[in-house]
Amino acid sequence: MTDLIYPNLFLFLYDLREGLGESKEDLENNRKTFASKLPEHLHNSLFKLDGVIETEYLELLTQKIEYFRDDIPDEGYYYPVRINDTYGLLIATSFPNNKTRHPTNSIAQLKNQIEAKLKDSSGKIQTGNLGQTWLVLAELANNKNPEEIAKQCCETLNLGFDWEKDLQGQGKLLGGTIFELRQYRITMSENIDFSSPPTIEEIQKNNHLIISLYPNEQTAKKAAEFNFDLLRLLCYLHKILWAYAQSRYLKELLKKSAIEIQQYIQEIQKYQNPSLNLKPLQKILVKSQTTLSNYSINLGYFDSQIRTIEINLLNYQRRLDRIREKATSKALENLLPENIPTPISQLSKLTINGEDISSILARFITTPGVTTDLKFIEKFPQEITEKYQLQMQKDYANLSPNLKLLEDLINSIRGITEIEQAESDRHFQELVAIIGVGLGAGASIASISGHFPYVIGTAKASHHPVGKFLSKYSVPEPWLAGGISIVFSLGASMIGIVGVKLWLYIAKKWEQRSRR
Repeated sequence: MTDLIYPNLFLFLYDLREGLGESKEDLENNRKTFASKLPEHLHNSLFKLDGVIETEYLELLTQKIEYFRDDIPDEGYYYPVRINDTYGLLIATSFPNNKTRHPTNSIAQLKNQIEAKLKDSSGKIQTGNLGQTWLVLAELANNKNPEEIAKQCCETLNLGFDWEKDLQGQGKLLGGTIFELRQYRITMSENIDFSSPPTIEEIQKNNHLIISLYPNEQTAKKAAEFNFDLLRLLCYLHKILWAYAQSRYLKELLKKSAIEIQQYIQEIQKYQNPSLNLKPLQKILVKSQTTLSNYSINLGYFDSQIRTIEINLLNYQRRLDRIREKATSKALENLLPENIPTPISQLSKLTINGEDISSILARFITTPGVTTDLKFIEKFPQEITEKYQLQMQKDYANLSPNLKLLEDLINSIRGITEIEQAESDRHFQELVAIIGVGLGAGASIASISGHFPYVIGTAKASHHPVGKFLSKYSVPEPWLAGGISIVFSLGASMIGIVGVKLWLYIAKKWEQRSRR
């Protein structure tokens, strides 16, 4: 059946420009990834305008739009932009603009044309690392049932949608009927490899399709003017879903670190005894400091994803208001006679009893090109607030205490090791003092032993009891005098050491008794 007139297919594709903590080298790699989705002759000039630190919306090409360089140049175009920290690319393709009618399965031909433009050197079709949305826009022929045609378009595109399950809702824009389908779920495995960050495709499944069908050529053309607003709106949508997916990966990293923290606590409990071995504690301290650094960084990234959702949700709602206001202006243009000058921009902001004029027109006027109802799109912010945002806030609240626990653990280990080290140093100093006293006593005896009679004469030394003892062990007679001196020195040293040790013991006991 030839049900479509001048069908258009658009792909809204988004890549991350610069993430938190990324270097200039990362930025260049991100640029190369984005540039690979455009014709090679644009690569050198693509980022010449992209030199500012911050921008809300920047068209990257001086000519704004680059048309396909095929046999029929008006069949499609590229429109690359930068939206804050994101690169966006709108790729459009269509059949020649005439009244020729096309079957719904002709949409597949347009899809193949876009995918051919996105193939890399290996033949793989590139996708946006933040997400992407397909949009079908066409004029209906023969007053066909929009829903039936939309179902056929969805099936023809073969994107894996289940119409009954994935239909998010339908609404109206300038009298046309809009259908939105979305598949979103976290697909990350529990056995994920933490040695390297996973790709976004390994974390989430995110398919998004919008089908917009219009009763006549005039409204279809005016609806196409909203594509540049949709480019921003859909950027915020995909950035929100991307941030949530990132938070799921960060949560798993933090949970892994939380297990390590519990292991450290169990390990340190094994060493709670008077004779503490510092080496195991020092190993735990080194490992826990590494965990603390990683945990602190990942928790900060997690909080950053919460803020990312907050600001993009706000931007989504503001852009949605802008689209609604613009739709009202277009509706008034279609409703009012052309020869009546009207400040359209002012009328579009008019409200009556708190209700904007677009809602009033939607309820009371059924003229083609006027009716607009975007309530189905408004469900997304509500879903994000009540489900994803709430979940992330709860996760952050549950994961945050582990940071304080780890900090306390490290401080405890440091305190224990410092006390033990100080005690060890004190014992060492006592030992040095004892040995010093002993050696000093021995040196004193040695210095005066040379004046002893039995040391001066060799004959007398052999008759001394110590000399006789040394003679039994074959000490030569000339060495007896020196041997006696050495024995006396060692004896004096031992007596000095024992004496000092005994004195320290008595002093310690006295100190303990005085504290009671």
